Amino acid sequence: MTREILLVYPGSHMAVSGEELSSDPGRSLPMGLLFLAAALERAGFRVHLHDARLHAKAVTEAWLAEHLPRDPVFLGISAMTVQVAHGLSIARRARALAPRVPIVWGGAHASLFPTTTAADPAVDWVLPREADESAVMLARALTDGGALSDIRGLLSRTGGGVTTTGEAPLPDVATLPSPAYHLIDLTRYAPRRIPDGGTVMGVDVLTSRGCPYRCAFCPNELLLGRRWRKRPVDQVKDELDHLLVTGAINHVWFMDDLFIGDTNRVADILDHLHGRYPAVRWEANVRADMFRAGLVDASFLRYLRETGCACLRMGAESGNNDVLALLQKDITVEETEHAAAACLDADIVPLLFFMMGIPGESRSQLFDTLAFMARLKRRFPRAMVCGPGLFRPYPGGSLYEKALDLGLREPPDLAGWARELGPQGFLQSGRLPWIEDPGLMEDILFSMFYVEEFDRLGDYPHPWLRRRLAGLAFWRAEHRSWGFRVEARLRRLARSMRSRA
Repeated sequence: MTREILLVYPGSHMAVSGEELSSDPGRSLPMGLLFLAAALERAGFRVHLHDARLHAKAVTEAWLAEHLPRDPVFLGISAMTVQVAHGLSIARRARALAPRVPIVWGGAHASLFPTTTAADPAVDWVLPREADESAVMLARALTDGGALSDIRGLLSRTGGGVTTTGEAPLPDVATLPSPAYHLIDLTRYAPRRIPDGGTVMGVDVLTSRGCPYRCAFCPNELLLGRRWRKRPVDQVKDELDHLLVTGAINHVWFMDDLFIGDTNRVADILDHLHGRYPAVRWEANVRADMFRAGLVDASFLRYLRETGCACLRMGAESGNNDVLALLQKDITVEETEHAAAACLDADIVPLLFFMMGIPGESRSQLFDTLAFMARLKRRFPRAMVCGPGLFRPYPGGSLYEKALDLGLREPPDLAGWARELGPQGFLQSGRLPWIEDPGLMEDILFSMFYVEEFDRLGDYPHPWLRRRLAGLAFWRAEHRSWGFRVEARLRRLARSMRSRA
């Protein structure tokens, strides 16, 4: 057996039919696989990494025959739910081509639904959660011998179902190598659209893992643990130097769930970034309550702007405080508005994300969110107001149990997930039993999209139509009037006519 491993990051749900585009600006790096590849390389394995999002149509039996190493240690597939259908398609093709090659699944979906993933015939083992160490142990066991039962967290299919070796501990991030950036072509990811409408050459950097907050909708407690684990600052600085030294990259996206959790640590990183690369801009996540609490005050915001901060992203989620309490978000509507104003006072664009279709959310509370989004956009034209996206029920957050109590039935197996997901690769509103009017949800998604995007959509649809769709959505949101949605009916008619053509 060789010591070669092929890791594949599947395309989205649309990739199965060949519809996924490979030129979409803003695609993030497959960060989990880059860390995993680095750990495997350090252990002496030769790793090939293929991001199928960049050329989804190419992952055929012929492609696999050419790129699958001869007698590899294993084929690894890391997938979020939106990638399950394409990942399963790749796994089945690999199984047909090379029946003896072990197929290992990991990533978010396999971590949230490990048993149903492991039960699929196209899967040999599942390594859930952060598999930096367990994947190395599995690779060593397959090449050098060793008991698979010693690998904590490993799931496998047996005659009687699925067996597991127990829960694996989270790795110590201070001991992990830097991501294997050399395995990918950064130029395929670098062109990014940013909130002010411009295009930059950007790259993703992860300085920590985990989050200590308790949001009821978030699966991170299962995926990453409810503890903030900081990577060594010197290692982060070395990664920035590696990525930025050529001058080709001019934008950094700190993709941590909690980047601004320790202001001294943040300053250490940013002083290095701005001192060596003063032209580079950056963006990161922040929480709205940090502004009221004083962790992020006016002077700190000015410092962030001076070091290149272009945007701070916030999960605003709702325009109703009772819904925010239901979400256990531990912020208020007033804190969100204050945070947006504080960012703009410092010439930093706030990027605010909202959701709807929450179990227990009334129609009136949903309309509160839409009205709040419109108010924010009217008061702060430079702010980016995104969504509302549809609530996605995943294990980990306490709302998932409520969703099950209200009648949610998750697909019974991996093939079911691939079959039942909508065009965007997620369960659609009609599959969520607490939503009384799925049509309204779909129409709101369509209408509010133009509030968020009409300045950044290029020439589609016609600019005149974009402006009017955005203006109509503003009016509906502000007046809480969603009764006669003629624009949505025209869209459905146009879609029907295209399908017949």
